[in-house]
Amino acid sequence: MARRRNGDGDATDNGRVETRDLEALEREHVEQLARAHAALAAAQDRSYWLDRWGLDLNALMRKPGASRVRALLRWLRELQRGRLAVQRYAQTRLGALRASAVEDDIAATSDERVQTADPDAASPDPGSDATTQRS
Repeated sequence: MARRRNGDGDATDNGRVETRDLEALEREHVEQLARAHAALAAAQDRSYWLDRWGLDLNALMRKPGASRVRALLRWLRELQRGRLAVQRYAQTRLGALRASAVEDDIAATSDERVQTADPDAASPDPGSDATTQRS
């Protein structure tokens, strides 16, 4: 392996650095190819079903009402996304409220246990024992 000294005098192994760089580039290339293959497969799947149903999207989009249909679909998609956002917010808020209610129940239960543990031990009747022993 060829070793070279840089300006600071440190020895670096060019072969190892180049190998790491090549491996990183190769991994990046493989990931890029995988994404391209996935996109191509999705496009082929869509075109298969359009052909099977006998739909020509270009001809369909040239019709007068196509822009209105697309606008309606965009509006419905936004409506659905808004509904999902509200639902997610409500679920997280409801979860926080439930957790708070559970904590309140635990605190109330522990307070009840302290109050009902032993009423005589907490506040004894001063005259009961003393009167019984004197008689």
